[in-house]
Amino acid sequence: MRVAALKTNVALSRPPLTSHRCLEPALQQQYSPVPDPSPRMSFQIDDDGLLALVDPAAYPGFVAEDWQADALLAHFLTHMRQGSLLVWGTDPNGGSWTVDGRTGPSTQPAFRELTFPLRVTAGALYLTSYGDLTMAAQFRDERLPSAQNAALRLALPNGSYALTVRQLYDLTSYDDYPPQGPHFELIARPVPAGAVGEPEPVTAIFWR
Repeated sequence: MRVAALKTNVALSRPPLTSHRCLEPALQQQYSPVPDPSPRMSFQIDDDGLLALVDPAAYPGFVAEDWQADALLAHFLTHMRQGSLLVWGTDPNGGSWTVDGRTGPSTQPAFRELTFPLRVTAGALYLTSYGDLTMAAQFRDERLPSAQNAALRLALPNGSYALTVRQLYDLTSYDDYPPQGPHFELIARPVPAGAVGEPEPVTAIFWR
């Protein structure tokens, strides 16, 4: 069985953030998610401390068969800046999470959240894990999404989006969150082309 070298000591550190915004300030209110009482879809995923949303049609997964941590990080950051990938930290020890895709946030207060510009070029974004990203980084014939996570599809018309990730609980405090979740919410709001502006410099993985 093919197994990627996970190399979990990747230098993906960043001070914890309670929020992060990459839209122009004048657009914040206009494109802030409107509360929504019910999830659009619910995903279950296991991770190794990182989750990601990816546009597989625009994100080239391969890095090198013997990739090094700094090269992998640089690859992630390059494609985050280009709008084809968003990577964020969960629990450094990994876990099994329920992720709701929604048209607006629930009434559950968020432990922290971020909003980041992403582009959709082939009708969907996929939720994926660090393990899947490293498999694609190490083997040229590995594709995203992986067969295991191919159903974790957020169908969206092609275009630009303000993508909000809401983490509902402190996942490092095991008494703080329900095992059944949901643990994260994903909210995609369409943004007119050119309205997103330049994102804040991306120099590290969010929440790591």
